[in-house]
Amino acid sequence: MATSSISLPSFHHRNHDSVKTFRHRRTTTGVHLIKANKDSLPPLSATSADTTTTVTTTTTNNLPLRSIPGSYGIPLYQPLKDRFEYFYGPGGRDEYFKSRVHKYQSTVFRANMPPGPFISNNPNVVVLLDAKSFPTLFDVSKVEKKDLFTGTYMPSTDLTGGHRVLSYLDPSEPKHAPLKNMVFFMLKSSIRRVLPQFEATYTELFDELESELAQKGKALFNDIRGAIKDHGGKVTMAAMEQMPLMKSVVYESLRIEPPVALQYGKAKRDLTIESHDAVFKVKEGEMLFGYQPFATKDPKVFDRPEEFVPDRFVGAGEELLKYVTWSNGPETEGPTVANKQCAGKDFVVLITRLFVVELFRRYDSFDIEVAASPLGAKVTLTSLKRA
Repeated sequence: MATSSISLPSFHHRNHDSVKTFRHRRTTTGVHLIKANKDSLPPLSATSADTTTTVTTTTTNNLPLRSIPGSYGIPLYQPLKDRFEYFYGPGGRDEYFKSRVHKYQSTVFRANMPPGPFISNNPNVVVLLDAKSFPTLFDVSKVEKKDLFTGTYMPSTDLTGGHRVLSYLDPSEPKHAPLKNMVFFMLKSSIRRVLPQFEATYTELFDELESELAQKGKALFNDIRGAIKDHGGKVTMAAMEQMPLMKSVVYESLRIEPPVALQYGKAKRDLTIESHDAVFKVKEGEMLFGYQPFATKDPKVFDRPEEFVPDRFVGAGEELLKYVTWSNGPETEGPTVANKQCAGKDFVVLITRLFVVELFRRYDSFDIEVAASPLGAKVTLTSLKRA
């Protein structure tokens, strides 16, 4: 049967082995839970005794001072082996990190990151996988961000006209502030056009999806309407601020599957990094790396971290927003010329909210199928009912 599909940021963690079907119907009570059915990620506190732990003194926070476990192995051979495991091993990159958490009994350890030999000069990194150590990567007083946007390898500037674009600049560099200010200006000057253009564009998209569904039997996605009615029947910024559940749904989708999974930073000086269980010393010049899907599913921070919980960030749950770091910084903070947080952070949140609002404003019910794809989860609409 022909299908109509669209790749979207998923409300689910990816499952590489199966296609899952979900159904939504408007109700007046309750919140629907969508459970991520991926079983490869364990709690981040390791349980194996596969390695020895060196504990010396305790810190002011009563955490033991521990040497960073792990090693980089035999040069050339080990980085190539690690690269193969990262891309092609059972469980993919999640298993690559999970197995090392178990082995070292630590969410902070040494490892090699691709691309490695013949492409990158130095694949050695210190991995940060929990919500407590991960934010070190955002502190530009501790880490340098120069030429680290893509990690241990930077593509040739021939691809960008000989220029180092904003993503590769450290905030301390002279060109960083004017370039980021230019991005802020462009976003600010376009704000009055965003809502009407979005509505026009997505009205056309949904019309096409409905037409395709009617013809081929498959396509995509529905109570938000009260807030819109209270604001003259139009979608406005004020109306969206009266939709706490909708806002929580957006934050939860960005938490459970952050669009930028990998973060890098180079230690500017000798420093200490805290995880939940220990303190680690890092030397100046060492490369730090964080795998965000582990940090944003830290079971010591989030209850039921592998589930999509729509109302997770409603009410008192808003306190957890500081652990939502998809934008290269906490959701509770904003981008400035002095940091590397995404200049379009608020714009991305706005557009995502608008999409959810238009979807639930337009439809009473929908059925979807979710499967993995190279660009994220593949969402296929199988039925829908207009409001």
